[in-house]
Amino acid sequence: MATLFVDKIDPQSGTSLEIGSSGDTLDLSNPSTVTLNSVMKNSPAFLVKLSSDYNIANSTSTKIQYTTEVFDTDSAYDNSTNYRFTVPSGQAGKYFFYFQVRANGWGANRFVSYIYVNGSLDTATAEMRTASASYPSIQSGVVLDLDVGDFIEHYVYHDQGGTQPIQGTSTEHQNLTFFGGYKLIGV
Repeated sequence: MATLFVDKIDPQSGTSLEIGSSGDTLDLSNPSTVTLNSVMKNSPAFLVKLSSDYNIANSTSTKIQYTTEVFDTDSAYDNSTNYRFTVPSGQAGKYFFYFQVRANGWGANRFVSYIYVNGSLDTATAEMRTASASYPSIQSGVVLDLDVGDFIEHYVYHDQGGTQPIQGTSTEHQNLTFFGGYKLIGV
């Protein structure tokens, strides 16, 4: 094996730089000496939160309308119209989605958080049954294999009786109810 020492490699005008051939392995085993500007990043990525309490009707799956973006690397989360993450062009793959929901001053008999894919229930990703906690919280995550244009929404259900609020922020905590996700690399 030979070593090539150069300061810069430029492709010919109008072409792309190719290192190796199909089937070759590029070894980046020493990350302290390699800087990757646009490769090997967990993006698209987003995190949205509730900035105030949000009312959930009794015995109804309700989509959470997160309007506050903490970050959104590819502008893939719509925080003003549809309140959902849509897989951007060229970004199909496996994604990890996570969330936390906190009830505000009520203890539900049944408190469930759902992930919807393309407008349909995909999975009940977290459920709690309690009769005594006044501020129950549920957290969970899920990995989904998505295509370009697929969209993800976050729903909550309870059977506490009457409309009940979930908590956005409090004096002590800034992120009590939130939803986020990012594309996985290497899978």
